[in-house]
Amino acid sequence: MTFNEVIKESISNKHRLEISYKDYNGKSSLRQISNVEYSNEFKKNSSKNDEHISAYCHLRNEKRTFKLNRIEKVRFVENTKNTNWVNNSSGGCYIATMAYGSYEHPQVLILRKFRDDVLHNSFIGKLFVTVYYSLSPKFVIVLKDQITINRIIRKILDKLIENIIK
Repeated sequence: MTFNEVIKESISNKHRLEISYKDYNGKSSLRQISNVEYSNEFKKNSSKNDEHISAYCHLRNEKRTFKLNRIEKVRFVENTKNTNWVNNSSGGCYIATMAYGSYEHPQVLILRKFRDDVLHNSFIGKLFVTVYYSLSPKFVIVLKDQITINRIIRKILDKLIENIIK
């Protein structure tokens, strides 16, 4: 199952989930959530209504809203066959985020859309994304303060993006 399929399954069949959630400071915590539903609480600031979910958070003992791209991984807690962690591939874009300085930079948004609309639709594309997400965090650790290398990476990504939008 993909990340989005786990979320949809939880919404449809009221499955309880465990999530690894990254806060605004980048700190991750494990939380169990239930009564999951898509939220349009932030719709005015968002282009899609499925970018947030609301759920009862058992860590905080209250209903909370979670931004999907800050959920790093998810798994079913009970009543299902699959209890393995599923990574959220809608996060990431590690190298582009490093090079452009923001996860919300327009160039990063184009690359994320390409990943979601094109790469996820083929075996080779999915394989590339899997390998990328396993290796790129390590590259970012090494390259994050390398100004010249980041400038070169931006130029390469700019050329790639030019071809994507043609």
